[in-house]
Amino acid sequence: MKTVSNPWVDRFNPILDIEAIREKTRLRVAPLSGLNEMPFEEAADRIKDGWERTYYPTDRNCEILLEVVQTSASHAVRNHPDKKTHLTLVYASSIDTEPYVPMMLLGPSGTGKSELGKALLRLFPKPASIKIDPNHGPFPLIAVSSIVARGLNSIVSVLKQLAPDNDEKVSLENLYQLCARHQYKCGTCCILVDELQFFTQSKSANTLVTQLLLGISYVRIPFLVIANYSLAHRLMRRNSEDLQRLIGRPITLLPDGPSTSDW
Repeated sequence: MKTVSNPWVDRFNPILDIEAIREKTRLRVAPLSGLNEMPFEEAADRIKDGWERTYYPTDRNCEILLEVVQTSASHAVRNHPDKKTHLTLVYASSIDTEPYVPMMLLGPSGTGKSELGKALLRLFPKPASIKIDPNHGPFPLIAVSSIVARGLNSIVSVLKQLAPDNDEKVSLENLYQLCARHQYKCGTCCILVDELQFFTQSKSANTLVTQLLLGISYVRIPFLVIANYSLAHRLMRRNSEDLQRLIGRPITLLPDGPSTSDW
């Protein structure tokens, strides 16, 4: 029996394996030489640059990345099972599937949370386009979208990264739908959220962060939030309803101990 090809689902098959994830995310740097002949500061800079361009995923890194891939693949199976369903979502006036609880990546400073986010972007398939029938032009095929809050001063300005082709002034509720329709049109199955420090520095930080994360959940795409402990502590002060919707799926990244193979 011939298996029907599904570009939204099939793109995840090569990365549903720990060893494939390890290989695709690893960054190797060429050995440094001639450091003894360099001035001290130059040699130190070379070593620093080498460390920044090197990434060796630990077992825990690969476990976390696999969880994100599995969640994304499940979203594709459920929402993009065939061309007809995809077109139905493209032309829908609103996307009314159940909002996702964010995957909240937590851990002390220096454990590599942001580097894991970069590894995720390397791991997922590169953006492409697909032609699904004679009556439509090519559709974007984007596995993961990335948004940051750095340098932005409002929830709207952050969310508009998920609807990049729209500059018109719309209500926040309509913006959620614009973002959702654009992301579903692109076949996006994961949103990576980083650089939330801005929203934790003002007096109204608790409310802003809560509204932002709830807003991203209304786009109805699985999303991974890279967060420090201070952000988690702020969210812990919210009411029980917000807690269930925002930190119901924590993922902890801790330093590897001396007894681990990665040490």
